[in-house]
Amino acid sequence: MKNILQPELVEKSLTKKEFLNNITIKNYQECKSTDGIAYSADICYKGKFVCDIIEEGRGGELKINPYSQVSKDKWEFDNTINAIFKTINKDDLYVTTKIKTQNGNFFNYIQDLDSLLIEAVDDYCAKKDFKKIQKKGIVLATDKKLEYTILSWDNLTIPTFLKKYKNAKDVIQKEITKIKDKEDILNKEYLMSLGFTF
Repeated sequence: MKNILQPELVEKSLTKKEFLNNITIKNYQECKSTDGIAYSADICYKGKFVCDIIEEGRGGELKINPYSQVSKDKWEFDNTINAIFKTINKDDLYVTTKIKTQNGNFFNYIQDLDSLLIEAVDDYCAKKDFKKIQKKGIVLATDKKLEYTILSWDNLTIPTFLKKYKNAKDVIQKEITKIKDKEDILNKEYLMSLGFTF
């Protein structure tokens, strides 16, 4: 493969998990489009810029623009992200869905670079959204994936509730103590950072 300007980032072999753990999303921007959400972002691998991506929100493929800065004012095509992708264990990229084909087998496919970068963006957005949600109250898991329940007081965020009422910390701690062994509390780390105990 030609034009690999950052060969130090390319390892001999890699798992999908290692690849995704090394991806950082920067300068993420989104807007509504006629067919969904359009977005763009810079992709860094191990902290170094390797490409930008554009999802136009019109049902087409993700556009991956691989390039690197080679001097102060000069950017060049850089195949590093593609070279890194080629080292991922192919078994890790094999996905079996819950969708059945006409013959009764489950539909399966092999993930490409586009789908991995979309997965990284989805994870980034979920974490960003959760940072906002976790301040709204005690966040409890439900039986359904990606759903949760929030226990809150007067529709106030936890920081506002703590500032507004003198006994707020005791009220929240009492609720935590009551449910901690019965419920899966998703924002436990955040609550612990505020001094609550489990």
